[in-house]
Amino acid sequence: MTIDRMEKYLEVMITMIEKQSERINLQDLECIVCGAKNVKLWRYFNHTLNQQVLYCFKCGCKLTNTKPTPTEDGKAMYSGVVAHWYKEPGTESFCAFIPEQFTPPEGSEIKQEKEQTDTIGFLIPAIPTEKNNVFWSYSSIKEEDRILWQNLPFFEA
Repeated sequence: MTIDRMEKYLEVMITMIEKQSERINLQDLECIVCGAKNVKLWRYFNHTLNQQVLYCFKCGCKLTNTKPTPTEDGKAMYSGVVAHWYKEPGTESFCAFIPEQFTPPEGSEIKQEKEQTDTIGFLIPAIPTEKNNVFWSYSSIKEEDRILWQNLPFFEA
């Protein structure tokens, strides 16, 4: 990270605070490490705005030492975990199971799914609120804001 990049980042954060009446464009934010813009960015879960730094996909993966894979539609990532499900004959719903610890009853319908996530290790999506004074809490992100973030690419064009 260069001094110029840190200064640019602080300038963006100050702008967010000063222009609380205006909606900041997600495409104006950038990765603190490489400067990637107009891409999905992630942040630490529990930092205040003045402590917050943003990371692109590549830099976030390096920081957290994780290797999620973007989904085919580009809206989420596969975490590397495979979920196992079974449904007994005559029942309506599937139950999760761990193959090493449980064998579903004979005749059960079994399926596997790659687990999807929008987090990179301990980093969560960086989505500013309308007031631009904080980022949305992970469990409070408005659906329209999540969709805007999901539609950003993982990598610069």
